[in-house]
Amino acid sequence: MRSFLSYPFLLLAAFIPFSTADYIVNSPTSGQIFNKGDQLSASWTSNSEADKVVSVNLTYGDPTNLQLAMVMCKDIDPKVGQCNYTIGDLPSRRDYSVAVGNSYIGYSSYFVINSTGPLPPPSGCPNFGGHDCPASLPCCSSSGFCGNSDEYCGTGCDPAHSFNGQCIKAGQSSPATNSTPPDSTTPQDSTTPPSTINTCGDAMCNVTYPCCSQFKFCGDTDVYCGQGCDPSSSFNGQCVIPNQPNQ
Repeated sequence: MRSFLSYPFLLLAAFIPFSTADYIVNSPTSGQIFNKGDQLSASWTSNSEADKVVSVNLTYGDPTNLQLAMVMCKDIDPKVGQCNYTIGDLPSRRDYSVAVGNSYIGYSSYFVINSTGPLPPPSGCPNFGGHDCPASLPCCSSSGFCGNSDEYCGTGCDPAHSFNGQCIKAGQSSPATNSTPPDSTTPQDSTTPPSTINTCGDAMCNVTYPCCSQFKFCGDTDVYCGQGCDPSSSFNGQCVIPNQPNQ
């Protein structure tokens, strides 16, 4: 399965449903390696008649913040369905993709260009630009894409490259914790926190009770998010009370 997105000026991106993407980019395919001087041929099919001309762009980086590397073909008829580009001097230590369209843009799977500098080491969820999955798309599926459904978080999900190292859908509590709210009246210097509080000794705190206290219990008040809080076991790596801006 491929992923699609829309973004303004190739700076800020937002995922959109498959059915609303204007273009389906069929090639390049995931994991291909191109060398300097090779011809990179991008092909696509169109779901829209709205665009009279489109640009075909070589992009790189996290698809939620896609960056422009090079305009491969400018102002071409989208019905042509193909753009050929001879690879020149480009940084090798990046995961590249091809983006087609003006508004609801389709982009290809990630591939590698071996041009200037060493090739990047394999890292992250394979088809997410060398990055681990973010909180909004937390699970790295068996096919190497990030998503937030059973298809991604179920059988074959790779926790090593999923958000917080867990194959859990956004907003869903970790099975290692329970849903009983913490007792916010517990004093911070208590040596025996109540047994009803979620433990974070062997698991990451969740979005509901995000802070891991000095006693290794999850909660959402100053008792847990204040002095002694352990950010390495807290949700998103931060000791922040829910709905309170990060300082």
